Amino acid sequence: MRVTKRSAIISAFLLAVSGACTGAPSGSNEAIGATVLEMSEAITSLQQSQAELQEQIDSLRSDIARQDTLVRQIANLAGMPR
Repeated sequence: MRVTKRSAIISAFLLAVSGACTGAPSGSNEAIGATVLEMSEAITSLQQSQAELQEQIDSLRSDIARQDTLVRQIANLAGMPR
């Protein structure tokens, strides 16, 4: 799903840039500029969300590794085979 969002954002950006290059009236250029700024903010927001999710994933992996180690140690102390 991330690829789809990224493709949509890139497509919208390219469409906005190509429209700006055609010599459209200045009012249209302002609208395109505003759209590009909004898209930039949306991309930044997505990047921040992705970074937060990655931190959560890394934290969960660390917690699972600790729990796995603890379970193995307890199993070894109890003499249970692997």
